[in-house]
Amino acid sequence: MQFSNLRYFKVAAEEENFTRAAEKLGVSQAYLSRIIHNLEEEIGVPLFNRFGKRVELSEYGETLYEGTESYFRILHSAKNEIRDALSSDMQRVRFVARSPLGDFPSVLKGFYEKHPQVTVPVLTPGDDKIGINYDLEYFASNEECQGKNISKLCEERYVLLVSSNHQLANREHVALKDLKNVEFVTSPRDTQMSRVQRFLYEQAGYNPRIRTYSSSYWALLNLVEQNVGVCIGCEHSWLVNVDLRIKAIPFSDIQFKRNLYLKWPMDTYLTDATIALVEYLKNLFANRIAKGLDGNV
Repeated sequence: MQFSNLRYFKVAAEEENFTRAAEKLGVSQAYLSRIIHNLEEEIGVPLFNRFGKRVELSEYGETLYEGTESYFRILHSAKNEIRDALSSDMQRVRFVARSPLGDFPSVLKGFYEKHPQVTVPVLTPGDDKIGINYDLEYFASNEECQGKNISKLCEERYVLLVSSNHQLANREHVALKDLKNVEFVTSPRDTQMSRVQRFLYEQAGYNPRIRTYSSSYWALLNLVEQNVGVCIGCEHSWLVNVDLRIKAIPFSDIQFKRNLYLKWPMDTYLTDATIALVEYLKNLFANRIAKGLDGNV
């Protein structure tokens, strides 16, 4: 029994006239009569009592009509649920940050203030490897990355982060090779950031004086602000929306940079919510760059 045939039957039952029903359905009266006849043949009973041009449901037709009404109500409800689910998905951006993103709660709060209808479930790096899909990925790379599903946010330098009260805070540039006697806070071994830091120390030709370690860039920033030590970090990504008394000082003797990117799954339709988050993050970094190294001090 085809869905369209039930629809034709329902309209014919409500109109009680095959000619009017056919006009409403946009088909010929002969075609509608043939559909009804085929239904009656399929079920094996007459569905209508016929009185010239007027028709009315038979006892069996009443039973089928009640079932058809119930079927269409369920179908309508299911379609509404699907629309609601799609609407919810359209307003959700599953986001994964594989690299530091400043004061991330503040970053997210700023986005919600501009787009209160959007939700941003924040995934943990690695969730996508166990079957949890993301809509937008933020990551850093020392290499140039290209692709139609990749957007570059900016290029940034590795810099020296110091407390605004530190003796180096007034310097416009600093030579890493001259910091042998300065105490550092740094990332523990076997992290990507620690490998970069060790590479820069090697370029400067010494092992630094390490005061303490932390795997959290946020903890390192707070240690720097409290003048526990200085730290090699990133000039933009670490400091976006950060309200700490910290200054970022470029190195005069070593130039080492990386790129920040946004990426989404290949051949995926970008929802308005995802596009909104992409544009928000682009503007956030553009504003950070425009403010310069002292923008968040």
